[in-house]
Amino acid sequence: MTYGTGIATQKKFMVGEWLIEPDEVRINKGDISIRLEPKVMDFLVYLASRAGETVAKDELIEEVWQGVIVGDEALQRCVSKLRNALDDDARDPQFIATVPKRGYKLLISPKAVNSPILPNELAPDFVGAQVGDSHFFSSRVKRFAAVGLIVLSLALVLLGGSIDLLKGYKFAPAIPTTVEQQYERALVLYVEYERDSNERAIVLFERIIEEQESFAPAYAGISKAYAQKYLRWTSDPKDMVSAFEFSERAIALSPNHPESLWALGMSRQITGDVQGAIEALEQAFKIASHNWNLASDLGDLYAEKEQYSQAKEYYMRAVNLSDRHPRMLVRAGDINLKLGVLYEAEQWYRNALDIHPLHDRAAAKLASIYEQTGQNQSALDICQSVLQRTQGSTECALMYGRLLIVDEKYESALRHFSQYQKFRPEDSGMASTYKFIAEVKTGLHFDLNKAVAQFSEALSDDKYVCPEKRDKIDRLLSSSLGVQRI
Repeated sequence: MTYGTGIATQKKFMVGEWLIEPDEVRINKGDISIRLEPKVMDFLVYLASRAGETVAKDELIEEVWQGVIVGDEALQRCVSKLRNALDDDARDPQFIATVPKRGYKLLISPKAVNSPILPNELAPDFVGAQVGDSHFFSSRVKRFAAVGLIVLSLALVLLGGSIDLLKGYKFAPAIPTTVEQQYERALVLYVEYERDSNERAIVLFERIIEEQESFAPAYAGISKAYAQKYLRWTSDPKDMVSAFEFSERAIALSPNHPESLWALGMSRQITGDVQGAIEALEQAFKIASHNWNLASDLGDLYAEKEQYSQAKEYYMRAVNLSDRHPRMLVRAGDINLKLGVLYEAEQWYRNALDIHPLHDRAAAKLASIYEQTGQNQSALDICQSVLQRTQGSTECALMYGRLLIVDEKYESALRHFSQYQKFRPEDSGMASTYKFIAEVKTGLHFDLNKAVAQFSEALSDDKYVCPEKRDKIDRLLSSSLGVQRI
């Protein structure tokens, strides 16, 4: 049949002890029945059609998402969710193996289940197809041809043939519904954690709500996007209100859906109710314990409460669930740095750089460890290496500028602080402070008291500089220039 991505397979098949039911988007073993997300099932079915082979990541993205532009993170999310459902360990896989730098492989060959599909069980390629739609009728013809081939293949299996007969055969791809396509794309945009991407995600979620008013995940998604917008970029009360209103609607529609609970937690977080946020996210994680982004957010919340041991526990879960995603390796390094375990932090940052050699934050954090341990030249070298090969490496630019101040190379430092401000204008409080210090050191400000007053006024208007950061700036000004903000 054609299931989502146009993959040839039977209505049901076995993978080990698991009964796979693509039509029901469900897997079963004994008394256990787990419903998968559609894309996760698409991913499994495609791997099953190529069992024993290493399937490249690009091929999987092309076949599973059918032209929708997504990144590796969407694929990794599918892998981690499927592994969790199958109770598979990424470190000692029984079902799905990661082939480094290449792709993924299904280790167990699927076995036939003798229940061929009848023509009247086939559904249209897309919801709302009309009688006069030429694509609808052409795709139906292809489906009926596909059925004939599948029934023939199953007959050969019964006569001693092999399910391998279906390998490599692909039917005409089904067109995903507009809602499905937009929702998948919105999720991918949201987890890019960039302001422009977040705005595009909001637009897509709005379109989904217009088309399907009762679709709770869209309300949860737009709530999370507004919460992220508020936390990361705007601090605008309107965004806070929007986050709350959409989360309430999501909860009203589907109170036990993990995305609804997640949205509720983020809405609580932006009002300072961190404990309430933790409670909502922990409830969500009990339902969706495969979701590494959810585990990561729980780690962030515990870190915000300075409960670093609990934060580390969730970050380590996220590391394993995400198949060692670089972002989570960096988080693991950050929490060990908070705990003062420099050796472990260094190892995690190095692991991230092994996978992503020019990872901005991992390189900057590793440089900070070198600085703390008196290895300033090594710190300069690693930041310089990233800055020479990439553009927009803000964390390394800030760290490199700080190191240049220590070496009294103030003019060079100014250039790097300006680079940070160029690419991160919404979060330039510390860069502005270091830049001000470098300007004073180079003699650009003849009247220090006047300069400090002007700097303090500019900083007070910066809504992105939180009280904690203001305290840090005060300490920095005091230690570097012997002055305080006015």
